[in-house]
Amino acid sequence: MRSILFAITFLVLILPSALFSQMQGITFPTKGVEKQGEYDTLGVKNLLEITKEVTNIQESPIDPNTYIVSPGDKLTFLVLTFPSRQFEIPVNPDGRIVIRDIGVISTNGKTLAEVEKEVMQRASKMYKTNEVSLSLSKLSEFKVSILGAVRTPAYVNATQAVRLSEILVRAGGPLENASTRNIQIKRENGSVLSVDLMRYYALGDKKHNPTMLGGDVIVVPFNDGKTNFIEINGEVANNKEKKYEFRDGDKVSTIIRFAGGFTPKSLVDSVELVRLNYKTNETTIYIIDASSWKQETILQSDAIYPNDMNILLGDRIYVRARSKYFELRYISLTGEVRFPGRYSIGPEERLLSILKRAGGVLPTASLETSFFVRHQEQPEDKELLRLQRKNSDLELTDAERQYLTVQNRSTKGQMAVNFSRLLEKERIEDNVILEHRDSIVILKRLDYVNVIGEVKNPGLQQYNSKLVFADYLQLANGLTYQADEGQIQVVKSNGVRYEASDVEAYKIEAGDQIIIPGKIQTKFIDVVTVGLTILAQLLTISGFLITFSRL
Repeated sequence: MRSILFAITFLVLILPSALFSQMQGITFPTKGVEKQGEYDTLGVKNLLEITKEVTNIQESPIDPNTYIVSPGDKLTFLVLTFPSRQFEIPVNPDGRIVIRDIGVISTNGKTLAEVEKEVMQRASKMYKTNEVSLSLSKLSEFKVSILGAVRTPAYVNATQAVRLSEILVRAGGPLENASTRNIQIKRENGSVLSVDLMRYYALGDKKHNPTMLGGDVIVVPFNDGKTNFIEINGEVANNKEKKYEFRDGDKVSTIIRFAGGFTPKSLVDSVELVRLNYKTNETTIYIIDASSWKQETILQSDAIYPNDMNILLGDRIYVRARSKYFELRYISLTGEVRFPGRYSIGPEERLLSILKRAGGVLPTASLETSFFVRHQEQPEDKELLRLQRKNSDLELTDAERQYLTVQNRSTKGQMAVNFSRLLEKERIEDNVILEHRDSIVILKRLDYVNVIGEVKNPGLQQYNSKLVFADYLQLANGLTYQADEGQIQVVKSNGVRYEASDVEAYKIEAGDQIIIPGKIQTKFIDVVTVGLTILAQLLTISGFLITFSRL
């Protein structure tokens, strides 16, 4: 019983305090925008998992002339005699290998090719054959340390197949203010390697992303992002990233490479380099002719160009756009033409040219109702917006109501083009210059008039230019008893409406609609309800008057 009580006491009192003491050193990320020192722990975790998956994967075969044999490596020694001999030889912690019948060989600081050559020389004397080989069967794993502007400075496991960029990932990645262009790698032999990792990230140059050696110490320095940069603006492929860290020896072409090179719109014969003298506060502008800098070689790290210039800290580079650069422009042509579709247009190309390129207008086209729409940004109609914001039609004056009706019926961006006159007389007023994303719609000629509503036989009636609206009503067997004759309307194919009785204002054309609305039917219950309401109000007023007269 006592043991059970002791266990419960331990769980309740001691264990929570122990857990709390261990959690005090842990910093949990906060919600919202990450700040300096905070990061997406889930993203880092996923990245580390991916890194573990590719840890033992080589990007290419080992080069025996550059691979340094290290403690922990395993070598395969093969002698092709009869019978053949094969041994697995580990490299001892002191850097030596021991081969049966041959002896001890030191590998310290030697490449695989150098060790193989020494082994072959000794083995050929021992076995009286030159058919001897030494190969690398397993890479050694060692530790390197990474310090400075990384999220998790630490010792990291690596092999000679692992590159600097992978070590950065395993350390949680560089901080926002890390310098990726001046990373220092301190080697066991005392040499220091200065690495510009940006050249690898931007250009894919592997020599700026070296592999690791045992005992390497990687120092990622902090970068002053406010002053230690070069700025580039204008027509470059990556125009979002405008600032790049500065490194001694940079040229104008270096920063243009980092920005992805020129674009087809770039004005390459007059690249501007602006330099500010901070002592005198004077600006000097240099014009660089980069027209001979070929785009296919500009992304090569070692390419050398004429007229290139060294840049200084704080310089700014501007790549202007060609003012008359021709971009691919197109228009849409649909409807009654021989070859409808999307057409590219040249500078100053006109409407008639496109109609001819499309094979011409078909005989079935209705030139009178065809239209042309320009899809450019139209100036905002403030008066229309003001009228649309009004709560009720009763708030509008007659002039405002008429203006609102006309604007609602119009097509935004529609150009005033007379297609009949254009094709017959080729009038320059109608042969407009085309612009990008214009729409040309050639409608089909309709040979009917649609009579709908309160007629005895509604539907399509064959069009006849000699008939008026009353004739089409007769063709529809006349009006029904519910038709409201005073409200009959004629609607044109472009949406414009006319009172049918105003015969001087319009002419019936193919494609028109004649709409005959019905009379508003008043239900008996509605009449009774209104009558009772009025009667009740009269009785109330009468009662009030009688009461008032007795006072």
